[in-house]
Amino acid sequence: QGKVESASFFTFHPKISRSKSTNPYYAQPITSRLLNAKKEHDDNLKKAREKRQFVTEHFDSKTGQKLYRPHISRGPKTNRGDKNTPVYDKLHHDTYFKSKKEQLAINAQKDFEKIKNSKPSLDRSKKLLEIGLKKKCESVFKLLDPDGCGTINKSHINLTYLSSEALDAISPILLDIEKKNLTLNVVTFTRILSK
Repeated sequence: QGKVESASFFTFHPKISRSKSTNPYYAQPITSRLLNAKKEHDDNLKKAREKRQFVTEHFDSKTGQKLYRPHISRGPKTNRGDKNTPVYDKLHHDTYFKSKKEQLAINAQKDFEKIKNSKPSLDRSKKLLEIGLKKKCESVFKLLDPDGCGTINKSHINLTYLSSEALDAISPILLDIEKKNLTLNVVTFTRILSK
């Protein structure tokens, strides 16, 4: 009386069956999956602890800067050979070291003489500045020379490619070219601009 005789009475018929997954993770039994997950979790925790320990040992907690750790107790870089020979004898009575010291002293004296006899570095700086200025003047002249013939005059000049700062800088020369009807080449243009 309260029992339903057939399942066709219900409109929803669920199909409950185990899905066959292709993922190899699910092919393992549940116990091995749980153990693997626990192991992975423990490994991640261990890495995080090691990283935190490294940071606390090597970095300042307040500023975040790396802590200075001096290197001490370093061993000798060279093999002394006979370990029973005292260091003083090895350094001061060995002919190799004597000749080496004499050579170093001679080289130091030569370097001192070179520095003493060389001109001040100010002359080199001036020379480098002059070379840079000459290159800039030549590049400005190339912009002014419309056909690349090597000369400019009041009827044969191109001002379209120059910036306003460059025009302000060379405006006295341009006025001289116009007033005196001058024809300038690269050398004279550079010499006038350098003054």
